[in-house]
Amino acid sequence: ALYPYFSTVNPGDVDFGVDIPAYEHKIQVLTSDDAWFNSVLRDTRAFFYMVFFSFRFATGLDTHSALRFFPVLLNPLFVIASYYFSYEFYRNHRFASWCAFLSSTGLTLTSSMFAYYLTSLLALCLVFVSLGLLFRAFRVQDRKSLFGASVLGVLLVFTHPWTMDQYVSGLVFLFGYLLYRRGEQYKVRSLYLVGYFGVIGLAELSKILFFKSVGGAAASETVLLGLIGIDEILRDALKAFPFALGGTLSNALLILLGTIGIYQFRVKDHREQYLVLLVLLRSLVYIVSKQARKMRLILNIPFGFFGALVLYVAYERRHLPLMVFTLMYSLFYTLLSVGSLVW
Repeated sequence: ALYPYFSTVNPGDVDFGVDIPAYEHKIQVLTSDDAWFNSVLRDTRAFFYMVFFSFRFATGLDTHSALRFFPVLLNPLFVIASYYFSYEFYRNHRFASWCAFLSSTGLTLTSSMFAYYLTSLLALCLVFVSLGLLFRAFRVQDRKSLFGASVLGVLLVFTHPWTMDQYVSGLVFLFGYLLYRRGEQYKVRSLYLVGYFGVIGLAELSKILFFKSVGGAAASETVLLGLIGIDEILRDALKAFPFALGGTLSNALLILLGTIGIYQFRVKDHREQYLVLLVLLRSLVYIVSKQARKMRLILNIPFGFFGALVLYVAYERRHLPLMVFTLMYSLFYTLLSVGSLVW
């Protein structure tokens, strides 16, 4: 987050986030009248702006400077959230550490630094912690964890509806899987999901009726409206990786590790079932989406998680060259990608 502002990297002190002017204009519009707080509450990304205003107040920065340095807060939160999600998934600190490392040097952060997808990044933080708490509630039947997961789910509704749709849709299919399975533990998990869906559904309803804002259902319509013809599929797919977002999606090693991790993934319980459904649903939407949607779908896939599966196996087999090469390549890719933003 700070690297692009080093004087040796960015002697002209230029802004590197493409969407900084757009965010700045939006904030000026929201705060242009006396009832600005009501304007924020009616915005579809209300929680994001509340977090931003809190950050701006705590740092004492003006709006433009606060936007420039907001990733100083969001980037570490994303890495911590990735670590927590992966730890709750497998209860393995070493695997979680690999996931956090690949998340910190992977597609999501570097591309977000270029396109400045701050709202999406905050939404992913909420998603990962919420899912981690939900899986913890499944494992230990802890209602406090379910409550925490639901609260974060509500905040997600008021942060980025489209990101919420992507992850909650997988949970809907997981609910059907749990109903199909027999046993007391599956029944309890199904009931937990009903409670989780209920809280998020009420938040969606209140957002639409009381705050007059866009909900997740309306956000999904933008995906349907973006469906394309079969002749455009290959062209947009080829553009999405090497050219879009300044080429920051071209992390060949992470994509390779993530793809291998997906193919070697073994579905043993509800958690693995959820991730398989998540990847499958996104793949189907990816095929028929416009290029802009393709980029969003790619950024929201947890490549760091799947890549960590490969590296953890490499650690168990003492495959030191692969681990060292991944460390060096990932650091080089990150510094080069972020540093090139100001060229």
